[in-house]
Amino acid sequence: VDRSARGGRASTAAAARCGALLGLIFLADPRWAPPSLVLAAAYGARRFLLGGTERRWKGALRLGVVGGAAAAGTAAVLAVPLWEFLGQSTRAALTAADRTTLSLPPIELLGAVWPHATQAEWVFHLGAVAVVLAAAALSGGARGAWFWGGTLALALGFALGAVTPLYRMLTAVIPGAAALRVPPRALFLASFAAAMLSSRGLDLLVQPGARGLRRARLGAVAAAGPVLMVNLTPRDLRAMALGPAVRALLALPPVDRQRGARGKRV
Repeated sequence: VDRSARGGRASTAAAARCGALLGLIFLADPRWAPPSLVLAAAYGARRFLLGGTERRWKGALRLGVVGGAAAAGTAAVLAVPLWEFLGQSTRAALTAADRTTLSLPPIELLGAVWPHATQAEWVFHLGAVAVVLAAAALSGGARGAWFWGGTLALALGFALGAVTPLYRMLTAVIPGAAALRVPPRALFLASFAAAMLSSRGLDLLVQPGARGLRRARLGAVAAAGPVLMVNLTPRDLRAMALGPAVRALLALPPVDRQRGARGKRV
């Protein structure tokens, strides 16, 4: 998408590769195509809006026409029979309750830093380091941080399914989303957005004198506290409670290993 916005012959080839990649995603698993298409369209709109007026419209038209043709041509071998099949299958009669099967419970969002999923579709573990770096990117205003932060929020809102009205709004707008079940499958998009955020956060933290570095450090420290508390196990909490007692025992003078307190041999 970035290369297709630069202009020239290379941009046309880049638009074709982008469309072909979307087609390959559809061939691999049609369920991943709608969220991937929405992400590509949103990123392309953001990228072209940052350019000049003339280059903006030419790049958007090039990506839409060339990329769309490449995507359609690549996916046609599966898309045509699948479209006919969907009209005759039970997918055409899915109710709202059917589509929101296995919606992600809000408590499972803690799995981002504490892996404890009780269902395979709810697995969403980013790791403590990735969460802290993502917070640094957002607080420090890293390049593209708010776009990827918005993508993360929308993907998580979609994964929650019937818990929020966002799912119904998105399924009414995204082509093909109404035929999908199990909203938490959008977590792969949330993981991708979080990976982009954490990489931008790391890039910001390792640059001395970078703009927003102080805010990024404060955001990382602020996020590290809650992340640490969530990751503490009951054993860790007991160790923290016993810490003063252990330190007091270590401060005692050494005891004669051969004799006890009354001078008797042990």
